[in-house]
Amino acid sequence: QLPAQNSSTPLDSALIACYPFSGNANDQTGNGNNGTVNGAVLVADRMGNANSAYSFNGTNQNIIIPNFSNQVTGNEFSISFWSTSTLQATRSAFLATPDDPSNRINIHIYYVGSLFWDFGSIYSTGRLYFGSCPLPGPNQWDHWVFTHSAAGNFMRVYRNGTLYAAQNSSSTFSNQPVKNLLIG
Repeated sequence: QLPAQNSSTPLDSALIACYPFSGNANDQTGNGNNGTVNGAVLVADRMGNANSAYSFNGTNQNIIIPNFSNQVTGNEFSISFWSTSTLQATRSAFLATPDDPSNRINIHIYYVGSLFWDFGSIYSTGRLYFGSCPLPGPNQWDHWVFTHSAAGNFMRVYRNGTLYAAQNSSSTFSNQPVKNLLIG
């Protein structure tokens, strides 16, 4: 159980979306948060399963999840995913758009050697910056978990099951105006 998870809330009831990328970008929760793939290419995942992960070119390829912010109904939020990269880049792994630095969901990993986790306003306590984010080794994948809890007053990042970065945060995110989620 992650520290941000409320033990009295069943995990499945709080799950917004799940993307196993089994040949497509469809949401497996039944919530209908299916993605539209824009140029990203299906590749083998970390276990070698064909067509079970997406590769992005780092410039204009992404997956769009429409109206994603409608699903974010509070300020207790976690996102978990597997990732690998062979180069540092200046592109978000996840970004709610239209982007607004005062009301943002944004994750940068392998960002020219740094990491950013934005939830709410980056002008207050809604930005966690960590100045070290080396690339995984060849053929290695990292498992990431990004959490935010306004009630618990924290932002945390876990890399491969270990706390990687943390700070206090009471920042809040408004789901209006409605925002899409860009992956990649």
